[in-house]
Amino acid sequence: MVNVLDYLRGSGKLWLSLFVLIVAISLGVWQAIANYRQRAYLNLMLGCEPVEGVAESGFHFQEYSDSEPFRWTHGSAKLLVPISPKCPPQRLWVSIEILRPDATPVRFQVLVDDIVVFDGSAPHGKWEKSLELPSRQFSDKVMVELRSTTFIPKGVMDRGQNTDTRVLGVQVKGVMLKRDDT
Repeated sequence: MVNVLDYLRGSGKLWLSLFVLIVAISLGVWQAIANYRQRAYLNLMLGCEPVEGVAESGFHFQEYSDSEPFRWTHGSAKLLVPISPKCPPQRLWVSIEILRPDATPVRFQVLVDDIVVFDGSAPHGKWEKSLELPSRQFSDKVMVELRSTTFIPKGVMDRGQNTDTRVLGVQVKGVMLKRDDT
């Protein structure tokens, strides 16, 4: 009678083949997980609140208006968003609110990887725009930057009663890197 365990112990080629197969499957699963994580940042609301895995700077603390999250910028806010170069974003959706004591429009810029995709004025109140991104080669991260003029609300907002001494830019209601096929 043939003992299967004796056969397996002496079969180096079989063990090597099994090892190579396990390594190949592991690499495939690892790559699939890495691609999913990078794609997971597309069509995801960013900027209005911190998101794990997205590096950011230039934002004040979390606030809410009518139970909707937002954050003020310091005048220049940045989001470093992981993406898959194989599945890059096609558009950038931006939603902000402009509040100023004199209710005038403010200069507002949106940059993606240091390329200006919007440079103009945004009116007092809510402003929302979907911006086409230039067709180009993306790396594994995208830098989104929001720039605006600033003001200090202390003494000029709320009929002069405001005591907030922060330097404020715009209220970020949401930023989203979009792609149609995700």
